[in-house]
Amino acid sequence: MRFLIFLIFVSATAFGQDLRSGYYIKTSGDTVKAKIAFKTDEQLSQKVTVTSGTDNSTRDYQPSEIKGFGFDGGNIYRTNSFVNGLNNNEATTAFVKVMFDGSNKLYGIDLKEKSYYILSYKDTSYLLYDDQTSANGEVLKAGNFRAQVFFLASSCSKPIPDLDRMRYTDRDMLQFMVDVERCKGSFSVKQLTYHRPAPKSEYILSAGGMATGSQSEIGVQLGVRTYFPSKSEKLSLNIFLSYMRNTSDKTYTLNSTTQKFSGVTGVVLLPVALQYNFTKGRIQPYVYAGVGLAYSAEDYFSYTTQKIEVDRGYGFSLLGGAGIEAKLSKSLFFRADWRYDLLMHLPVVGLSYKF
Repeated sequence: MRFLIFLIFVSATAFGQDLRSGYYIKTSGDTVKAKIAFKTDEQLSQKVTVTSGTDNSTRDYQPSEIKGFGFDGGNIYRTNSFVNGLNNNEATTAFVKVMFDGSNKLYGIDLKEKSYYILSYKDTSYLLYDDQTSANGEVLKAGNFRAQVFFLASSCSKPIPDLDRMRYTDRDMLQFMVDVERCKGSFSVKQLTYHRPAPKSEYILSAGGMATGSQSEIGVQLGVRTYFPSKSEKLSLNIFLSYMRNTSDKTYTLNSTTQKFSGVTGVVLLPVALQYNFTKGRIQPYVYAGVGLAYSAEDYFSYTTQKIEVDRGYGFSLLGGAGIEAKLSKSLFFRADWRYDLLMHLPVVGLSYKF
């Protein structure tokens, strides 16, 4: 197990990034085709890693060094300086995600794991934020987004529908930008540039085993893994049905009498777990934790008394584990997984097939 944990931390830093086709724009205005490292919006707001040229050289760019970048068929990011009302109205420069690109512009940015909007009009950009509240609902800082959208709406010759009921959501903010542009008679579908990545699901069948001198373990599981790319492609929600079978020989001393047992423990588990993959390359170390409904069946045979003891039970179980997946082909993966649920399992080594 120590070796497995060692591999997790070593490979987390040794393997590459998720590169996607795209481009970046130099300060001169020239567009360069490149491979762009796909990361969360918060990570991309400060730095973008590009691979380009005949030598496939890799370089990091900060917002001050290029005008922006984009993913082919995906989101566009642009260098923007905005008034940050959450930081004493200081000017902040970052790569921001283009959501609406009309006469007025709407951008998106993630700061400290929270999503915000940036409204740009009359050559000035403002960070929009909703009421900042404490855990018990107390308003710590009043939001500014309603005041900003009301001000922009006042430039229209006719009222904006449902402005009083507008919420701080992607749908309402984009609809507001469309309504303002239509009011000016200049709306075009091309101005809607935002692409929210849809959740991605994959079905996985895994099987493997492990044997030592006195124990052996086999495991089979079938489940679905769902990613939410708009937040993180390394975090997934897993729901699966698994069966683990552990056999072991044990010796106990009771009242000066040594007794030898042969035991078989089977665990059927239906859990919901969160999994975090440290990398998105060919080798992906991961950890996971969750809770599930469990059924256990324990059968012990005593060589001393020649009796069989049986124990059956249902219940809930916490689970946690770690492992590594190595890509062998498009759908086939080598897999090493260690788990704890109702008992401490042996590491299981085998294969996974992703549908």
